[in-house]
Amino acid sequence: MQIGESKYGKPILDRFLKLESSIDEAARCCLVSMDSTIRSNASVGPPVEMLIYRKNSFSFNEYYCFDDDDDYLPRLRRSWESKLREAISALPCLTPQTDKKMRVVL
Repeated sequence: MQIGESKYGKPILDRFLKLESSIDEAARCCLVSMDSTIRSNASVGPPVEMLIYRKNSFSFNEYYCFDDDDDYLPRLRRSWESKLREAISALPCLTPQTDKKMRVVL
């Protein structure tokens, strides 16, 4: 499996994917990871291809190819950005109690 470049999309995979993740969740996570790479690296772009193989299915029926004119990736991006902004807004605020004096040694 190759999902974008490790410096752009891999942190998404590292934070989300677990052994208990469903194949459908993993597929969407991989697409978000790839989209993050596309957004951060101008040399990467569609088409994005994905093949999902379900255990013991002995078939390759779930092949996806997202071209420039496909609406799925932009919808995925908008949804991801919206939910990510909500998550950031819900994080605890910095307070003066968390402020530490910086020590400078010359």
